[in-house]
Amino acid sequence: MEKLKAKQIVKNWCEILGELSNDHCYFSTTIIKKLTAGKPFSVAELDEELHVPVRRIKKLISKRPTTHFDKDRCIRSHGGVSATETNIVIKSNEKTFYANSAWESLALSTILDVDLTITTKCDKSQEEIEIKVTPQGYETNNDDIMISFLPPAELTTDKMVNIHEWSFFILGSENGEEWVEQHPDYLLIPLSIAYQSARDATEKTYHLDT
Repeated sequence: MEKLKAKQIVKNWCEILGELSNDHCYFSTTIIKKLTAGKPFSVAELDEELHVPVRRIKKLISKRPTTHFDKDRCIRSHGGVSATETNIVIKSNEKTFYANSAWESLALSTILDVDLTITTKCDKSQEEIEIKVTPQGYETNNDDIMISFLPPAELTTDKMVNIHEWSFFILGSENGEEWVEQHPDYLLIPLSIAYQSARDATEKTYHLDT
């Protein structure tokens, strides 16, 4: 049943994003890499780096609903990476940056093709959680970590845009039961299934599965 849910998550996520062109994949990855520097940046900076007209950049951004801007209209988050502080801290290659949501954080190693460490807290108990993630898998000292997610059929563009409001790490079955009682519209999926679905969706979105 859990594997069927994971497949449906991947299917719905990819359908909402649509098929990204190779140019858009490169463009999206470039934004994500720039955000790992830990500060927002303007569209004009992308113009200078990619030699792509601002109008074209804005059109490409419009196809990625998880792009967010700060009050100065600088890009502050995109593709799961945030340049502004969240409670999901990512460390990789002496860089520290942040993730928008639990589920998206599990995909960043695949997008960036690097090893990274996720440090966060259980959304229910505030106990610390640490997960080491690679493009091939993950390691953690806590075997009972879960991720909150919408029932796959209820995933929409609006919900995707606000994934930071509902995708969290939960530690332990007792915390999980209490969390679901307080959030009956959501479900919990094991870390192993969440990691696999996040990686599969990323590989399809960025054409890494070909």
